[in-house]
Amino acid sequence: MEKVVRTCCQSSHSECGVLVHVKDGKVTKIEGDPNHPFTRGYVCVKAQAQPQLIYHPDRVTYPMKRAGERGGGKWKRVSWEEALDDIAAKLTKVKEAYAPESFASTHGTGPRPSSLATTVLAHALGSPNVISTDLHICYAPSVIMGTCTFGSPVMMEQGPDYLSADCIMIWGGNPVNSHGPRGRDALEAKKRGAKLIVVEARHGRCFGSWYDAADHRRGVVRQGLRDQMVSRV
Repeated sequence: MEKVVRTCCQSSHSECGVLVHVKDGKVTKIEGDPNHPFTRGYVCVKAQAQPQLIYHPDRVTYPMKRAGERGGGKWKRVSWEEALDDIAAKLTKVKEAYAPESFASTHGTGPRPSSLATTVLAHALGSPNVISTDLHICYAPSVIMGTCTFGSPVMMEQGPDYLSADCIMIWGGNPVNSHGPRGRDALEAKKRGAKLIVVEARHGRCFGSWYDAADHRRGVVRQGLRDQMVSRV
């Protein structure tokens, strides 16, 4: 039996709409969904390679416990019950010896369920120490910046509107590689006649007018732009 499932890829923040082809309960192919309102059929190699990741023979799909000395590279398979009991016992021992605050949970930009799970785990142990490299370093600052400047966030999936823009400035990034759908929109706007300005130390496919600005020079460029805009108000 074959079927196509409409869903979203969680390999990156783009969360592209995809069509997952399934045959006899096994994923056979993933392609972009042309009817998705945001990504409009775009899909990167990470999404296309998901079947290889899921069914790779070296993928670990069950708990394993070290057998022998640390660093020896020897492991044995154990049941989920044994693994969970062992982990719970060691966490409880640490909690009783050093207090709940001795635990700290951290996670990156991986799939959303993992960030929720690490937060819930820390709180269940009684620790407030939760660190998110995604939220605290990337997402939250961009939301605050957009809200203070424009009244609402404009750097997430709902914006900016590159397709309607007449001038686009990309600062310190290459969305063709890091945010495919946005990079495609910027390139489409450029083809339509929009001015595309990129301030970046590396040259990339997305660039129109390219200004080579290494980290130590970006502040000077930023200061100059600010002075020009303020002086013309």
